Amino acid sequence: MREDFKKEEKKKKEKKVYLPEEEKGGKECPNCHAINELEAKFCAECGYNFEGAKNCPQCGAKIISPNADICEVCGEWLLKGKCKFCYADIEEGAVYCGECGNPVAGIICPKCGQLSYFDFCKHCNIPLTIEAQKMVEKIKNAPPRKDEKFSSNQEARRYFMAQKYLIINEQIENIQEDKKNELLMMKTYIEKVEKGEKKKTYIPLFSEKQKESIKSIGKIADKKMEKQEEERKRKEEERRKKEEEERRKRKGWLCNAYDVLHSDGPCGCADPSQGGHWVT
Repeated sequence: MREDFKKEEKKKKEKKVYLPEEEKGGKECPNCHAINELEAKFCAECGYNFEGAKNCPQCGAKIISPNADICEVCGEWLLKGKCKFCYADIEEGAVYCGECGNPVAGIICPKCGQLSYFDFCKHCNIPLTIEAQKMVEKIKNAPPRKDEKFSSNQEARRYFMAQKYLIINEQIENIQEDKKNELLMMKTYIEKVEKGEKKKTYIPLFSEKQKESIKSIGKIADKKMEKQEEERKRKEEERRKKEEEERRKRKGWLCNAYDVLHSDGPCGCADPSQGGHWVT
């Protein structure tokens, strides 16, 4: 139910048209959507602080949280001049962050090729930075807590993406472990057979009853095929007779060499020496 609600809210945000405040007749509160005076610093309905509010430069959506680093509607990075991974100030024209060393534009995932400014790829979930790998190791050594506190949005993202990464890896490892166990059991059995500890047994593919059933089905199939072949021959004979009748109705010279009716007479036949006759 929670996922469905989130999807519905996302659809509403995508469909929503963000109009200038002058056209709305006032300042809309992003928290309760009440319309306030343009000069209002706080919402008269719910007390929301407008001083911390801002608009997305890409799509114009209202940014509800003053701590937001991305727009929830279009995903635009809001902290211009800040590193997308550690929030350090970026010098103009810099390609890499002087603090964490990550690319200013983001990291291209080596697995799926998507550009990401998160420590984990949001498409295939693999860790992209050293900090992401450290977070994976941290959660491996210490079970995650519900009351965990985070110093930044990116740290929180690292934490929860690391959890997902470990869960997926654990599932893969379990599947691989099951396969290993199956192969080990097979290997052990083969070794026992080779040593003579177990006799080779040949289990028939079908029981006697199944064999009889297959034979009876085969006989039925053979009869059906015979009928189909007879029907095909009958139709072929009818077609040949019909063609013969139609050919005899046409005018021309019917040669004996190829049994072909030549509309232009023997002149059109490759071997009229074999004879023929006119069809009128």
